[in-house]
Amino acid sequence: MAENDVRTLPTDWVGTCVGATWGINNPHNPKHASHGHLDPEWHSASSEVALRVLRQEGRSLELLRISNGHETPAVGALSSDGRSLIVASQDTTAHLTIDGDNMSGEWFTRPHGSEGAATTFSAIMAELTAKS
Repeated sequence: MAENDVRTLPTDWVGTCVGATWGINNPHNPKHASHGHLDPEWHSASSEVALRVLRQEGRSLELLRISNGHETPAVGALSSDGRSLIVASQDTTAHLTIDGDNMSGEWFTRPHGSEGAATTFSAIMAELTAKS
């Protein structure tokens, strides 16, 4: 990719997130509705996820994470070669590698600034494919 060329990412990405949580730290976890977030112990985690690019200006992105009937705004930064994407929201950080129309990587959750920041956290592996 030439120095001034920036990849425009597809709008919609869909896939899965699989990992583990200590407590249930956000409504994206399917166990959140059953009040698993009140249970401060280890939980397995698996869910369908979508990542939508709402706006891209060069390497800067406005994103929306969608899963378990919940939507969370996020921001992102794309590497100059278009192969790495870092995503941050109020509670999460993701480091994703892009290979064509596939994206995979690590997603970490720790609810900053909330009462649960010291007691709930997660480590998730995400695998997504471009839908559009």
